Amino acid sequence: MLFRYKPEVGGEQRKEVFDRFLQLKDKAKRDGKPYIVSIKAGAQNMSLEGAGQNFDQAFIVEFRSEGDRNYYVGTPAVTDPALYDPEHQKFKEFVGPFLTEHGALVYDFPS
Repeated sequence: MLFRYKPEVGGEQRKEVFDRFLQLKDKAKRDGKPYIVSIKAGAQNMSLEGAGQNFDQAFIVEFRSEGDRNYYVGTPAVTDPALYDPEHQKFKEFVGPFLTEHGALVYDFPS
């Protein structure tokens, strides 16, 4: 997951987004248990190749299964609220106003 912030989003707001995203590892639960294996995160370190496309933060989220990933993703992949993570949905609603149009890039891959 990559985030590109609107120009007016300052350091404090970016830190809050960063911290809240990392908290999902413990807050996000499926059947009462945490299901996110790990989250790795960092800020853009200015691509020497000039290929950073102005993205500001990156997050790698690891799941045990595709089912756990789908539960995490929620809408639009899963439309029944009983079948997706309300914590991640709240995070998406929180972060959305801080991002530019097309300010989130998701790239899913099996490990």
